[in-house]
Amino acid sequence: MRKILLSVILLLTSTSAYSFWNTGHATVCKIAENKLSIEAKAEVDKLLGGMNFPESCNWPDYVRPNRDVTFPWHYVNLPKSKLKVEATDCPPEGCILEAIQLHIRLLSNKELSNEVRAESLMFLGHFLGDIHQPLHLGTKEDRGGSGHTVQIDSATEDALNYQGYNNWLQANKMQVQELAIRANKFSPHEKKSNMHSIWDGAVLQHAVIQSGLEWHEFADELSNRNMTIILGNPIMWAQESKDVLAIHSFGYNDNIESIDSEYLESHGHIVEQRLIQAGYRLATILNKILP
Repeated sequence: MRKILLSVILLLTSTSAYSFWNTGHATVCKIAENKLSIEAKAEVDKLLGGMNFPESCNWPDYVRPNRDVTFPWHYVNLPKSKLKVEATDCPPEGCILEAIQLHIRLLSNKELSNEVRAESLMFLGHFLGDIHQPLHLGTKEDRGGSGHTVQIDSATEDALNYQGYNNWLQANKMQVQELAIRANKFSPHEKKSNMHSIWDGAVLQHAVIQSGLEWHEFADELSNRNMTIILGNPIMWAQESKDVLAIHSFGYNDNIESIDSEYLESHGHIVEQRLIQAGYRLATILNKILP
């Protein structure tokens, strides 16, 4: 595990808006952590060697620039007109549907080294977040909504620039915090963002700001909500995300042009539901394969 940590600390590259940003991925894994069995939690702690589990779930984005083979693992591109997700949608270089299954197999294999299994644990935690973020089922043409520009108001700007997670990293001296810190990138005079960033960070972070809670307290509140959740499989989870994209108010298929606080608040329940589903499903998988 020490080799993994050193590679992360030495990477010295800034993170980009890849997927649920840091707050969302940490939230998924915090929800999952709250639902782990004693035995599974002990195995997670052993594999991570002292790294915080919620923070570890952001690791795949930190190493992504230096590990090109992992790029297509974070998403699967689908035309807007294609309504049904299928396993054959994965291109030859792979996609998130196959990556989740791959890392479940690797993590389940007790004959592999702890270093290899620790990486698969981090990839798995990250990809459960990615597949529940609807725009990871977006189109190739606009890069999953990254090329879909939107105007934003002040509340949306504040949400995009939320620093609560970064403050938590610094206060707790997380081992990979040098790579995780995000500088404010949405300046007042621009008032522009894109749909991928809105659903990666703004919708969730606006809800956290409005709640008055710290991000981890918000995650704990989500994990305490009663929901009936079917485990399913990656195809089903991807289909759920694809179905969210088709919701008229989402504005992806209709190329919505502006985002404001009303949009963030009216869609907050969708992000919260997806985070809870991802966290519960991650915990269920880990409780099955780790003890």
